[in-house]
Amino acid sequence: MKFNKQNIILTATLLIITVAAVTWVSAHGHDKGSFESLTVDVKSTDDVKKKAQDVLSDEFEENENLSRVELVLQRPNKTKTVMKINRDKFQKFLSEGNGLEDYLTDYYTLPGESKTTSGTPYKNDFDLKNLKGEKVSLSDYKSEKVLLNFWATWCHYCRQEMSTLNKFYNQNDVNIVSVNIGESKETVEGFKQKTDFDFITLLDKKADVSESFNVHVLPTSILIDKNGKVLKRHQGPFMKLDDINNFMKDKSS
Repeated sequence: MKFNKQNIILTATLLIITVAAVTWVSAHGHDKGSFESLTVDVKSTDDVKKKAQDVLSDEFEENENLSRVELVLQRPNKTKTVMKINRDKFQKFLSEGNGLEDYLTDYYTLPGESKTTSGTPYKNDFDLKNLKGEKVSLSDYKSEKVLLNFWATWCHYCRQEMSTLNKFYNQNDVNIVSVNIGESKETVEGFKQKTDFDFITLLDKKADVSESFNVHVLPTSILIDKNGKVLKRHQGPFMKLDDINNFMKDKSS
C-alpha cells in the first residue's frame, strides 16, 4: 500500500481531531445539552413528592453544568412514567412554593385515573390554528367550560375514544377542543374525513401547548372551568359516555 505525503498529513490531522474530541467529551460530560437518566421507585404520591424532589435537587446541585434530568418514575405495578425537567424549570418551580409538588404529582397519575386539581389556574393562554388556518385561543372560551383533549392519529387509544367523545359532544351542550400534537394539517384532515367527528381540532405542531399543560400520556383530557381554571385531568381514553359524564361533573361549576 502506497502512502504519499498528502495522505499522511490527512491521516495525522484526522487522528489529532479524534483525540481532541474524545478529550473534550471527557472534560465536558455535563456541559450544556447533557442530561442524566435516573430511575426512582415510587409507591405513592408522597414518594413522588419526596424522592423525586430530593433526586432533582441533588443532581442539579452536584453538577453545575447539568442542563436537564430525565427521571423515570417506576411504580409497583411495573408501569413507568418518564419525566424530563430542565434546570430553569426546576428553579422556577422552587420559587413558586408548591409548584414542583403539583408538577410531580401530575406525573404520578396512572392512566385511567382522574386527578382533581380544583382551584389551580391555568397560566398559559395559547393561540393555535384550526384546520381552516384560523387562530383560536383558549381564552375565547373564558366564560364557558371546556374539555381539552390532547391526541394524535398514531395513538391507538386516541382513535378508540373519538366516537365516544363525538357522541357526548352531540348529546350535550359542551365545548370540546381537541389538540392534535405534532402532526401536519394533511394528516389530521385525512384522519378526520375517515372518522368524521364534529368538534374543533387545533394543531399543536411543535407540541408547545401540550408541554405547557404537562401532557406526556396520550390521550389526555383536561377540564377547564368557565373562570379559566384547570379542574381535572384524565389520562387514558374515555370508552363509555358515563366515564365522560362523571369526569365533567364538578361541584364548583
